[in-house]
Amino acid sequence: MKITRLVPAVVLAALTASLAACGGGASSSSSGTVNWWTWDDTQAAAYRQCVPAFEKANPGLKVTISQYNSNDYFTKLTTGFVGGTAPDGFMNSVQYLPSYAGQSQLEPLDDYIKKDKYDLKIFSEGVPLWQLNGKQYGLPMDWASTAVYYNKADIAAAGYIAKDLGTMTWNPKDGGTYEKIAAHLTVDTKGVRGDQPGFDKNHIKTY
Repeated sequence: MKITRLVPAVVLAALTASLAACGGGASSSSSGTVNWWTWDDTQAAAYRQCVPAFEKANPGLKVTISQYNSNDYFTKLTTGFVGGTAPDGFMNSVQYLPSYAGQSQLEPLDDYIKKDKYDLKIFSEGVPLWQLNGKQYGLPMDWASTAVYYNKADIAAAGYIAKDLGTMTWNPKDGGTYEKIAAHLTVDTKGVRGDQPGFDKNHIKTY
């Protein structure tokens, strides 16, 4: 049996420099040390090259860059929030923003942005992704590519064209056009599509 899948690439989305809530870090900036965490070894190496110039421009401050395996990173970070050993700043992923900020584990950046008159327009994309309840909890750092792979023949048979897939939208309420298209492209062993009456979800030919 041939199974064709509509496969979206994993979205890493924007990464951010998020600040831990006051008092949450193992060594806060008040002690003269700023702890920064990341899961990327190559970026950690690049950051370390920037540290001497930063420390020279900010006498009295020391920066420690820590890199942890991505498989353990967020578990260690969550444990740090609970135990009071979280870093002062860290590379984050947007999927964790609601839980971290919602539990008051992050300090909003709005006052700092206003005080320094920091122009958020320097970022071409991503700033709104780091907002929750009207507050800015992080800033875009970099981006990963996103793609959707599809079978041209299956798309044509379903009555779609490339533009339909290129303009799909998604939302957490009903899945948007993405979920509608995915449902229509799913076909059971009797040829009934996922959005048609009589569809048998237990016997799928094409996912």
